[in-house]
Amino acid sequence: EAQLVISSEVYDFPQFFSALPEVAQSFPYKISDVHLAMHAETSFAKLTSFHKIPEIDFKLKKVAGKIENFLPVAVLQNGTFNMSEIDSTGILDFSGFDIDIANANAKADYRLIINSQTLDSMSIYLECNNMNPARIFNEYETDSISEIINAEINGGFECDIVLPKDTSLLFETVRLYSNGFEYFGLDTISADKLNLASSEVSYDKWSDSSPLATLETHGSIHITNLTSTIFQAEVMDLSINASKGGYSVSVNDQQQFGMDEHGKIEVFPFESPPTYHLEYTIKQLPVHDFLASFYSEKLFTGFVDLDLNLNFHGLDIEEITSSMSGKITLEGDNLTLTGMDLDELINNFQ
Repeated sequence: EAQLVISSEVYDFPQFFSALPEVAQSFPYKISDVHLAMHAETSFAKLTSFHKIPEIDFKLKKVAGKIENFLPVAVLQNGTFNMSEIDSTGILDFSGFDIDIANANAKADYRLIINSQTLDSMSIYLECNNMNPARIFNEYETDSISEIINAEINGGFECDIVLPKDTSLLFETVRLYSNGFEYFGLDTISADKLNLASSEVSYDKWSDSSPLATLETHGSIHITNLTSTIFQAEVMDLSINASKGGYSVSVNDQQQFGMDEHGKIEVFPFESPPTYHLEYTIKQLPVHDFLASFYSEKLFTGFVDLDLNLNFHGLDIEEITSSMSGKITLEGDNLTLTGMDLDELINNFQ
């Protein structure tokens, strides 16, 4: 048994694993201001009967450090780490990791198989309490972070990650699950369930920009019982795409109103100022369902076709709404209007 305490200004991960290029290239970062305290335990038999890696159990008491050019200060409160081998294959097992980062608490389990022909996988449980995504990438002060990113998130998220053999990728696949979350940013949004699946995730590891500014991936999002200050939806199925600092979210099928709907929103958060483009079409929309968010009484009946083609920019909701330009078309036949205050409706809509 041994008690280990390590303090270092810089821990160079790729240099430390230079003999294992596939490991070194998977995490090309240095960790600065490292403080490590752990308890190590093994036996004479384990230290004398191994092929490449002796079996040693480490119980981490506290780890603090900052991943340079990637993540802010993270503090690991506790966790266990086992180093061993099976059939001459090195195994690194991490379990029960309790990490504080950006006002969030992450619980992580991870297994790394060295020199294996199989894909490595990792499972992380993240419990967020007022987590601000913008703070995770606060090293990039020159980037324009809009209110979409500069927000607060509450909820529990489970993430399953498959690591790639192709070193040009960061992850082969990422699946994110949540049984309830809240978002407080440009809007107030909550949902009962979230299922996000993303494939072929990569970014420019050598760029000075935020990883989000060079992120490349594609995937889908499924949400149930979504509620915001603008609308509600029992089910939402979306397609997502990220490329060269731009993000696109497209509606797959019938959504909020159960009508024939399609559209997309494109967001470029790293332009100065951030820019947005919205295209959305709904056919035969019950007009009262559409106006319910702006006018509570059912005084307008019938069906309309709604078409939006809008551009806007800005860092906050006031700047975004004031910069809005484009076209909104609302067409309908056989509509009935009874006792409505149009001035009040227009003011509420604005």
